[in-house]
Amino acid sequence: MTITTLDTKTANLLQKEMAAALQSVAQRHGIKITPHGGTIGASHLDVMTKFKVEIEDAAAKAEARKKEFDAYCALFGLKPEHFGAKFMSRGTEYRISGLELKRRKYPIRAADPDGKELLFTESVAKHIGR
Repeated sequence: MTITTLDTKTANLLQKEMAAALQSVAQRHGIKITPHGGTIGASHLDVMTKFKVEIEDAAAKAEARKKEFDAYCALFGLKPEHFGAKFMSRGTEYRISGLELKRRKYPIRAADPDGKELLFTESVAKHIGR
């Protein structure tokens, strides 16, 4: 099939075929590949593909969160040693368990004693150790 025009139907078809073609690469490297939108112009198509590392092991997930925290914690007024630190909020003790880098207002992830994770603002740094 020769493509003569680019429209939504053609873009979706191409994106699905591209994702299918990349699956062998994904399997070889242990990652997940999914179509992630794009832009259609009169004579061009910009396709976006999401590459994601799937971590199954709980210990490996925790280690990945720790590495991410160590790399970016200073952006939020925290230090690497604050990972796992406890603070009080509204009468409940929370433990810092990671960051949500795409969340500007609530970038700090913390768990309550039951393990339920919530997001907090950067003001958490003021409450550590109190």
